[in-house]
Amino acid sequence: MKINKYLLGMVMVSAAAVGFTSCNDDDPLVTLDPVEKIEGDAGESTLKVPEEVVKVKIGNDIAVPAEGAQGEVTAFSLNENVVKIVDAGNGPMIQGLKNGTAEIMVSDASGAHKKFTVSIYTTDVMQLNKTALAMEAKLGAYTTNKECEVVLGNGGYTVTSDDERVIPTISEEGAISIGAKGGAEVYTANVEVSDISGLSATIAVTVTPDLNPFTQDELQDIMAITSNDIWTECTEPTTNGRPSYYNWYQSSFKWINSDADGIHTVGCWYNPGAATQYGGLYIMYPAGTSVGQEVAGSFKYLYGNSNWYGTYTYEGKAKVLVDNAERTIAIAWQVDLENERINRAYVVHNK
Repeated sequence: MKINKYLLGMVMVSAAAVGFTSCNDDDPLVTLDPVEKIEGDAGESTLKVPEEVVKVKIGNDIAVPAEGAQGEVTAFSLNENVVKIVDAGNGPMIQGLKNGTAEIMVSDASGAHKKFTVSIYTTDVMQLNKTALAMEAKLGAYTTNKECEVVLGNGGYTVTSDDERVIPTISEEGAISIGAKGGAEVYTANVEVSDISGLSATIAVTVTPDLNPFTQDELQDIMAITSNDIWTECTEPTTNGRPSYYNWYQSSFKWINSDADGIHTVGCWYNPGAATQYGGLYIMYPAGTSVGQEVAGSFKYLYGNSNWYGTYTYEGKAKVLVDNAERTIAIAWQVDLENERINRAYVVHNK
């Protein structure tokens, strides 16, 4: 080795110097040439490992890459939960155990050691249980679908959408949840699922708007109300779906349920006719409308103090759900395609 030869030379120089101390001053001076450092000795490391991540498929063991190694190569894994090194009789092999990444340490007979990264994966192709999904969402509202999932992939999943109205999420196990907002027209969004190994697959999500103002469950809930009640969900502000003063002074709201000039009005208002109003809701439709009949109609709404809030009328459709000697239940709505929303209201009045 270079170091040993260098030290040997130094020893020889020292020995020679000691020998000369016994000579007298008349002896001639002997000059020794310096010992040269020998370069390129056998044993210098030429070990190289990949700089990029090495991909290993589970079930397909590969030899530990160690280019330029001198003599026997040894290796070990820094994460044996993901990958381990096995000896197949012809050198160390990389064996993947589960999806993930790990670092491998390699050394050779010269004592050189290097480190590189491996990525363990299961499949070369990602597979989803669906490549297309049809959804229906109420105009302006979100609905959620949980039917999609990754059938085959390598874990570490991410998911994106090319339309902000479609919001997907994915679990570690590959279960996909897709939230979609109803638009003014049918639209399709592409949801892309990717895994840790760079594989990806796409779901084409087609969303059709639902223009029905109330679901069947909501209609059943309205029909089950036994007390006087008003409610709205509209562009203007509401407090729990009702005018602000209705929550505090419900007894001050005056009810109306009658015909005038061919229009039937049902609902209540805080001190109607007064200079300052304090909220109210009326549903209006043609007099003589039959139960279950969908007709042109409207609803008028005031949130609170009329000096601060305006009164707004929403033209659209109305339907009478119940109308008998005991009570009247009516609904009204406006489909606002421009703003992608449905303004809606109901009134329950016990006569």
